[in-house]
Amino acid sequence: MMNHNIFIITGGQGKGKTTFLLELSKLLKNAGLPIAGFCAPGYWKEGKRSGFDLMEINGVKQVCLCNTTCDAGDIPFRRFFFKHSALSYGNQLLVSAAGTNNIVFIDEIGPLEMEGNAWANGLNQLVQNPPLALVVAVRSNLLAEIAGKWGMNADVVFDIERNTPSEVFDKLNELFNHD
Repeated sequence: MMNHNIFIITGGQGKGKTTFLLELSKLLKNAGLPIAGFCAPGYWKEGKRSGFDLMEINGVKQVCLCNTTCDAGDIPFRRFFFKHSALSYGNQLLVSAAGTNNIVFIDEIGPLEMEGNAWANGLNQLVQNPPLALVVAVRSNLLAEIAGKWGMNADVVFDIERNTPSEVFDKLNELFNHD
């Protein structure tokens, strides 16, 4: 089971979880708090979601995570093709954050992870050796299933329609002020 410093950010598909996480990360960074992990901002073509990038939460590096174009070695999932190099890089970011005094972001945990793919390896490492705090995005309809699989305390849930990034920031800031 994971420690109690897990912050689950939840909302519907395409409703703004990534935007919420990016706003939260700016608040934390501006306060000088250590952050790690990644977000996965989406992009659209002709009014339809056509892909996602993997962006380090500190803004250092951004790569294509998946799109609707199949390249050699891609991993198909639904209508997207996930780039093996981006999945490896994301897991590397998570594994390197295990056991640190960082606030680690994962955007998002979903069906791929439930099947043991995408961020499952990195998340398993974080479960075994938790960072100071973990901030994860989870779709509302998958919350109970994902919380149960990784032993996350579903009592610390922030719904993007009812909560603000500032409220989550205040709770995370308390972790550094109560050492």
